[in-house]
Amino acid sequence: MNFQFLFSFSELIKKHSSGKKIFIYTLASILISGSMQFLEQMIPTSPGQKLPLKMDFRPFFTSKELIEVFEFYGDVGRTLYFWQNVLDMFLPIAVCMMIGAFYTRSAIRFKLPIVLNVMPFGFIVFDWIENSLMFYFLSAWPVVSDSLATFTGRITAIKLSFVFIGYGMLIGSLAAFLLGFLFRKKLASDR
Repeated sequence: MNFQFLFSFSELIKKHSSGKKIFIYTLASILISGSMQFLEQMIPTSPGQKLPLKMDFRPFFTSKELIEVFEFYGDVGRTLYFWQNVLDMFLPIAVCMMIGAFYTRSAIRFKLPIVLNVMPFGFIVFDWIENSLMFYFLSAWPVVSDSLATFTGRITAIKLSFVFIGYGMLIGSLAAFLLGFLFRKKLASDR
């Protein structure tokens, strides 16, 4: 099996892991995510009702759950969900570049394998598949294929696995930088 593509992609991430670019990726992640949250909060609800958990956070969902959520949304909510999914096509790019760049910086500093910076990018692949299927469900509404909904629920579960891996890498990278900073500070104060 040829892994040259992964090594080339890893080098591309490394090339784009400056502090300035990490800031831009982080800012883009926050802006896109905030816009998605804003659209979600615009979905009409009756007094006392809460929005159901988005399909994006329901691993192994079924057609029954999909129908319940889409019926709850109504026409306006489904339109807003469509636009959330449009934004969600861009969110994983910013998030994965942010996490990949953070990990790259810590891998260089702490002599870890840099090529692992590609791991969060599984999130992009499976999020795009999931979003594409959601676009299909929105366009075919009210017809919902049981088998396709089940398949999409499994794709969501895989996507969420990559999300957890990515954020675990981000937390680990930030913790490593913090511990390194505190260690250097302690050494400097002991002199």
